[in-house]
Amino acid sequence: MRAFLAAVLILAACGKSHEPPKAPAPQASAAPAPSAKEDGPLFRIDSNEPEIPASPDRSQAHPGPDDSLKADRAGLTVGSTSKAIGIQWRTQAAPEGKRLVWAESATVVYRMSIAIFVSSTFKEDSCPYRVTWEHELSHARAYVSIFAASKVHLLAGLEHSQEVDTPLPTQDAPAALQADEVADFEARMGEKLKQVVEDQERVTDTLMADHKRDRDSPEAYRKDFEKCPAADWLVLRGGS
Repeated sequence: MRAFLAAVLILAACGKSHEPPKAPAPQASAAPAPSAKEDGPLFRIDSNEPEIPASPDRSQAHPGPDDSLKADRAGLTVGSTSKAIGIQWRTQAAPEGKRLVWAESATVVYRMSIAIFVSSTFKEDSCPYRVTWEHELSHARAYVSIFAASKVHLLAGLEHSQEVDTPLPTQDAPAALQADEVADFEARMGEKLKQVVEDQERVTDTLMADHKRDRDSPEAYRKDFEKCPAADWLVLRGGS
């Protein structure tokens, strides 16, 4: 028996490179050591708590893309994520015309939003509506759980990146660069962190795909379909 429920995951991850600040004009005298260190972690995750809709969007008879499954699609869950990286740089004049450069913080802005759709052909008090809504809620709950875990792993990956290749310079260990090297150095550090974010995105994609494969398997669909009388599903195809 053909399945009647589907879920789609859309991930729009964005690693946005920062705009490096311009180096101040060199001072005539040698600069002192970097000023007193500010409290706070080097890496930060600025994230939201995704909200699961209290009710579905019922504006479409067959939610989702116009593909071969559209006529049988009773529901759809979309989990959209976005990421942007920002590095707060600090520079200070140093002897021999150099600049001391360090990162005050590196922040990943990480967001998830969730939308749930259920076919408008189902009456709200019908069995197919209830089963479809519960099916889509199971996707939404899984996405929220995966999102929470991914934040922990992303932060761990950023911290581990300090042990790989050139670390992000800190106030305790700044980089001493020629003034014309600063912009390129900051850009390279931004690319390094972007790779960490993209690696975590691939892990998240895999977890999402594993969940979708299990929850949307033919066996899972069959069990959901059998929760209602077969005739009740006919409205999806225009039956009476």
